[in-house]
Amino acid sequence: MEETQSKQKKRFFRSPWMISLLIFLAIVMVIVYSNVREKEAPPAPKPKQVNVEVQTIKAQEFTESLVLPAIITADRVASIKPEFSGTLKRWLFPEGSEVELGDVIAELDTKSLRLNLDELEAALRTASQNVVLSSITKEKAEVNLANMQKATQIQEVALESAEATLELAKKQYSRTQRMAAQKIATTAQLDDSENALIQAKLGVSSARQNVNSALLNIEVALLAIKEAEAGIELAEARIVELEASIEKLNYQIEKGQLKAPFSGKLEARLVEAGEMVSPGVS
Repeated sequence: MEETQSKQKKRFFRSPWMISLLIFLAIVMVIVYSNVREKEAPPAPKPKQVNVEVQTIKAQEFTESLVLPAIITADRVASIKPEFSGTLKRWLFPEGSEVELGDVIAELDTKSLRLNLDELEAALRTASQNVVLSSITKEKAEVNLANMQKATQIQEVALESAEATLELAKKQYSRTQRMAAQKIATTAQLDDSENALIQAKLGVSSARQNVNSALLNIEVALLAIKEAEAGIELAEARIVELEASIEKLNYQIEKGQLKAPFSGKLEARLVEAGEMVSPGVS
């Protein structure tokens, strides 16, 4: 019985359909195993150590800009030109420098102008002293005039006194003549009266000369005053002339500094230090 069952089992495993079933099950197991392997998570990679930079973020205004190629043209262009001829002394800025309004860019040689300025200032001081001296002379002349006027008044009084004495002497001599004709007055009395008359005439003549001399002194004093006034006017006119010349020289010396008319860039220098420049040459 057992031997029969064993034979039946062997025939069962050896049947074709049983072999096909085993092959099918094997294929199914392979597919299932493959799917299980694919679903397994890969191992996590090891973290790498890197250097980091920390920045603090701040809120700020964002200005949108657009960069495009272009040609820049200055909106203002000026040539630096002197107002008078001279020698360029030096440049104070190199080419391509940025300058501000009023900056001194170059200087002219103003040595000769400064020497002329020194001469004019010396002449101005002399003219001012002449005004003072002429004023003093005028004051002296005015004092002298006042003294001469007083002296003239005294001489005029003396002349009046001499004329009165002369009139008295004339009357006395006339009376003595009549008395001498009547033999009342002696010849000596008549001579004394005549001599008194002569002295009175000489006194009047001398007094008139003194008055005329005093009047002449007055004229001289007046002339001295006029001369002093003319000297003052001449010196004052000289002062005005010198002050105008000094102001002109100071202006030229100031303009010897060539300044920037506005802020900008010094592009090119057309002349070098030591060369002559003239108005209109930049």
